[in-house]
Amino acid sequence: LFSLIALLAVVGLFASNLRASQSPGWGVVVATNAFVAHGEGADVPVAIGATIGQGARIATKAGGALVLTRGEDLVTMAENSQITIADPQPLNATLIQQATGDVRYHVTKGPAPHFEVDTPLLATVVKGTTFRVTSGIGGSSVTVSEGRVVAKDRRSDKSASVGAGETGSVDT
Repeated sequence: LFSLIALLAVVGLFASNLRASQSPGWGVVVATNAFVAHGEGADVPVAIGATIGQGARIATKAGGALVLTRGEDLVTMAENSQITIADPQPLNATLIQQATGDVRYHVTKGPAPHFEVDTPLLATVVKGTTFRVTSGIGGSSVTVSEGRVVAKDRRSDKSASVGAGETGSVDT
């Protein structure tokens, strides 16, 4: 419980000092057994206070965790997860490609969809909400804690709205 309270305090400190629209990169506020690589470059350990930008591939290993912040937006990666911050980014939007793992996202509300998480099987588009995306060999899912997302099966192009307390999934 203490570590959760400390984590929230650190995240709150960093988040209150930035505005999402003014910061092109993501700030690292928690990093344990986490690594970043650019292009075909080697993985290097992620340091607290670092800024991670477009094109970065970020991975957590066993026992690892990583929290990124940009304004009030948060990305919280559990162990054995991998994401890439797409390069280039869509105009007025954020695109994160999640290859594997369990990642929670808290996205500030906006007037139009402006944040997307793509897995190999599932695309999740949001205007602002709190949700979790899980991606693995057997499939992908999105679970919404607050707000609503549109989940799209990348193979069939079928989409569905997923609200708070609901889960949408695509199996292989």
